[in-house]
Amino acid sequence: MGAFVTGPATIMSEIAPQTGAAGHSRPGLSPGRLIKNEAPLLHIFASIHLTRSNGIPKVSHMEMQLQSSGPPPSDESLAVRAMNEIRRMIFAGVLPGGTVVQDRKLAEQLGLSRTPVREALGRLAGEGYLRRDKRILTVQSVSFEDVMEILATRRLIEGETARLAAGRMTLPRLAELRAAIEGMIDPREVSHDRHWTVDDLVHQSIAEASGNRMMARLVKDLRERTRMFGLSRIPRRFDPGKAEHLAIIAALEQGDGDAAARAMTHHIDNARQGILDLLAGTPSYAAPAGAREDLKNQGSTS
Repeated sequence: MGAFVTGPATIMSEIAPQTGAAGHSRPGLSPGRLIKNEAPLLHIFASIHLTRSNGIPKVSHMEMQLQSSGPPPSDESLAVRAMNEIRRMIFAGVLPGGTVVQDRKLAEQLGLSRTPVREALGRLAGEGYLRRDKRILTVQSVSFEDVMEILATRRLIEGETARLAAGRMTLPRLAELRAAIEGMIDPREVSHDRHWTVDDLVHQSIAEASGNRMMARLVKDLRERTRMFGLSRIPRRFDPGKAEHLAIIAALEQGDGDAAARAMTHHIDNARQGILDLLAGTPSYAAPAGAREDLKNQGSTS
């Protein structure tokens, strides 16, 4: 009578019983027993067919197959990856507001199949990053009126998160934020991604330190909408923005919640005014010739 055993194994040195010095048989691999020694990168999956001869199990047939040790990425993990990449493309302006998005084209760009990309697009539409019109998906546009409302809301919420964060943030953590801000020296050498990473680090760290999870989530969402507006860099806001951030950090280092709130609202007010001045072409903020085509070489913080 035979037995069929399947399982992971890499060592099969004692499949058949061996005879000891006294002539007694040593048990080898009994039905249902496999010697397991899993390698870090590969597993050998063995299918073993055992038969018995005079009551002694023997291997009559064995098939082995190499497979990677880790399970293949799930559709869920691929959809999350696609979602993060598409969101990044929206923030970076690769997919600006009004752009029609196609799952096939994005799948090719991301090196993924269409299934996780479709799932990602559906989620992004649900979160308001994309707009669906029948079967057409476009990147949601953030209008001038939208960004003015967003900044007015951020002024209220982030002023309060800065007030609450005073006394909650450790000095080493504040030192990390200060170093990140002061590390941006020359706007021509600060990449778009680095600038936004530092900006997010400052604002989101303060929001999370407030202890109010709802406000922290709102800050994150509203900052993302601000970034989608399109004017990702405002002329002449690099150095002023740094100084405003450092004023916020200084107030937090002193544990002065009122001063931190004032510094934060002042910072957001100036960011709002910078957008207004740029759009209006106000001389004090108007970009020099060619600067509108070279905004990525300058910086702002908001």
